[in-house]
Amino acid sequence: MRFKYLVYLLVPVLASCSWLRHPDPYLKAKNDADLVMPPGVQERSPQPLFPIPPARPVPNAWVSSDRHPIPEPVDLLHAKVEHAQTLGGLHWVVGLAEDGNGFPLLSIAGAGFDQTWDQLVTALQMAHIHYNDISRQLALVYLAEKAPDAAAHSAKSVKDNSGVQLKLVRGASAWQLSVEENADTMAPAEFSRSILQRIQAVWPKNPDH
Repeated sequence: MRFKYLVYLLVPVLASCSWLRHPDPYLKAKNDADLVMPPGVQERSPQPLFPIPPARPVPNAWVSSDRHPIPEPVDLLHAKVEHAQTLGGLHWVVGLAEDGNGFPLLSIAGAGFDQTWDQLVTALQMAHIHYNDISRQLALVYLAEKAPDAAAHSAKSVKDNSGVQLKLVRGASAWQLSVEENADTMAPAEFSRSILQRIQAVWPKNPDH
């Protein structure tokens, strides 16, 4: 019963709120008089301060000019011939360096990955450095030579039947060849330096060196 009385009271209250949606002053508002220019004042139509000039067609230099030919992929057969002709004339720049932690690495500049990788495999054979496996995709060479006991060098070093590995990575301006015990541990510095020096000794020298 009380709920029915409450509904009766709320209906007229809510209905009286309709004036908020349609206020009488707004409905009764009148339009202002038109603007009248005073005598002696010249009316001027508005002009843009920074007009945009009309667009002019520009010829496509990549299509209409011979000075800028459209890039096209090199023919694969032609590329292989050029690779074979320039492979013997590369100017290698090879030298021993150190990383930020003082471990030795061999810096190799003068060619891309394919030529550098092929020359690395050739250098290993010339230096009589034997390897158990090789992964061109991972840029890893798993050597048969083992690092000396490096327990004092790294707590992760353990003696097993596996050898060290050579890792070829791209540096800022050259390829970098390092010697690792595994992916997380570098081989001892003196042992690494001896292997890298053997590789450097058989690497092709430039004619002017």
